[in-house]
Amino acid sequence: MAEHTLSLEADWSSYFRDVIEDTAKGSARPPDPVMSEYVLGLLTETALPGSPIEQTVGAPLALQLAEALQAARAVRFERLRKLGDGVLLLGGLYQPHLARSGLDDGYVVRIGQRAYGLAASLMPGPTALSLESPSPQADVLAELASSFTELMLFLRNVADTMAIRAMRTSKDMVLLLERWLESRSDYLGRLLKAEGVPIGALA
Repeated sequence: MAEHTLSLEADWSSYFRDVIEDTAKGSARPPDPVMSEYVLGLLTETALPGSPIEQTVGAPLALQLAEALQAARAVRFERLRKLGDGVLLLGGLYQPHLARSGLDDGYVVRIGQRAYGLAASLMPGPTALSLESPSPQADVLAELASSFTELMLFLRNVADTMAIRAMRTSKDMVLLLERWLESRSDYLGRLLKAEGVPIGALA
């Protein structure tokens, strides 16, 4: 069973790496290599049981943040980090869900930034008696907090890349056209044009 899980994870990792690289080529502000690897890990997790997104959609985001902050210190860091991960995936991959739930981007970004920022603050840092640098994990979490908006928008492009790759029927095309009409995404517009979809008359 463990070998099968590892094989499945490797297959998904390879697929998502290809999607990320393809998306980065057409994005105005692709993430740096460190952030790309972090996003790759998150996307791979979404294909496996117990992913952060499964936990995030179950309760109001502000309530989840409050509960994470009230958790025992031993588990507070992990709960904050996982909340940041789940909010990033939610804001990036599930924009229609946000719209249906009445959640605007600003609110989602604030929750995600706070979760990552607070998680970073719990990591050991340099002291007056130590010349050690902050841990690499703290640096990564701080960067996730500061670049949350850009990463969320990049993940929306990733979602569009996957949707275009999955387009098989005229119904799929209509759904993507409706998605483009709602978002007016330049990136999705370019993908549709590359597939020969006539969006000029709808502009």
